[in-house]
Amino acid sequence: MRVWLNPAQMTSYHLTPNEVMAAIQDKNLEAAPGKFGESSKVAFEYVIKYKGKLTQPSDYENIAIRSNADGSVLRLKDVARVEFGAYTYSSKTRINGKPGIDLAVVQLAGSNANEIQIEISKFMEKAALNFPKGVKYDILYSTKVALDQSIEQVKHTLIEAFILVFIVVFIFLQDFRSTLIPAIAVPVAIIGTFFFMQLFGFSINLLTLFALVLAIGIVVDDAIVVVEAVHAKMEHKHLSPRNATVAAMQEITGAIISITLVMSAVFLPVGFMEGSTGVFYRQFAFTLAIAIVISAINALTLSPALTALL
Repeated sequence: MRVWLNPAQMTSYHLTPNEVMAAIQDKNLEAAPGKFGESSKVAFEYVIKYKGKLTQPSDYENIAIRSNADGSVLRLKDVARVEFGAYTYSSKTRINGKPGIDLAVVQLAGSNANEIQIEISKFMEKAALNFPKGVKYDILYSTKVALDQSIEQVKHTLIEAFILVFIVVFIFLQDFRSTLIPAIAVPVAIIGTFFFMQLFGFSINLLTLFALVLAIGIVVDDAIVVVEAVHAKMEHKHLSPRNATVAAMQEITGAIISITLVMSAVFLPVGFMEGSTGVFYRQFAFTLAIAIVISAINALTLSPALTALL
């Protein structure tokens, strides 16, 4: 309900906008009046009828602002024009050239964006059955599209990493069993990263998925280094797999720890940045750093054990 005040008339009546607002708020109330005589000893009950919130321009026009000394009443229509208009005049919504209504849905912190948008789609499909003739709905923008594409990209990257690792290791080492060790290291590191993400309260979002895509390519490096070092010992010194593994790890343990610290040092400072940038990239930095540290732990424990066994 739009109330357009007339400055000239307001001045002539010595009226301020605050007085008009106070009168509107006083006369335009939502209330539950109840009953007279309810639960009492009287013989009758009387239900109080209250008109409630005003809905028509004429109702607003007749609101009494104040009574004058001569007994007349100053009403809102004497100093203003009242009309039922738009909520805002700063924008207009048209869809394919036709009038429309836009509705934005914003999720609460900690909620699952994917689940919310699935439920909204189900709700709209059900609600559309009762729409008036000619009224249709359309979801113009949905973050679920980008989220689904990111999840799909992580799946593709994971598969591609497996295939590339398999091909590269097999070509250079000419040993099928050796290719299994880096391939096993990838899911172990990623699953371990998910565990710590849940522990720290991180969610699956575009930034953490981006970190995981990068991590898939990084976490195989340490396992390949271990396999290659053990192969070199077996080939040049003719050691057994177990002895070759022990000898190789004595040489490369320091290097694995050093490269892990260097790689972590690249990403961790981003997680401690302040302001909006720090909030956005904290999950990205910590997710990637966690994956790198877990891959190093794998290279110092799981990968040597697998090389000795396989």
